[in-house]
Amino acid sequence: MDCVEISSLIFLSLVLGITKGIQDKLLFHFDTSVFKRLGNWWNPKESWKNKWKDGDKSKGERFFLSSTWLVSLTDAWHFFGLIRNFSIFLIIALIVDWKFIFFYFLFVGTFHLFFTYVFKKVK
Repeated sequence: MDCVEISSLIFLSLVLGITKGIQDKLLFHFDTSVFKRLGNWWNPKESWKNKWKDGDKSKGERFFLSSTWLVSLTDAWHFFGLIRNFSIFLIIALIVDWKFIFFYFLFVGTFHLFFTYVFKKVK
């Protein structure tokens, strides 16, 4: 492993720690965090509405795929989760093989399938 690869692994590991810290702070301690004064995009109690037109689910998605594949653009928790998850797969790809990045897309697709359809409450 050369210096560039080692530096990349260190950087990605730092990104993992920072993004996980942001997500947990937002989810569990938002009211006592530095993020509270940054606006609605950071507030998980409110930002979930950002994926819907006027914050109203009955009006549909705010923009194409805002409630599914592009949800990471609608609030801080999802955005930093995207960065965290992708960093994990990049680390593995650097250590093992770049072909491993395929598994990131398998992970994302499987999550979407189960979250959206399989785990949906039966009426």
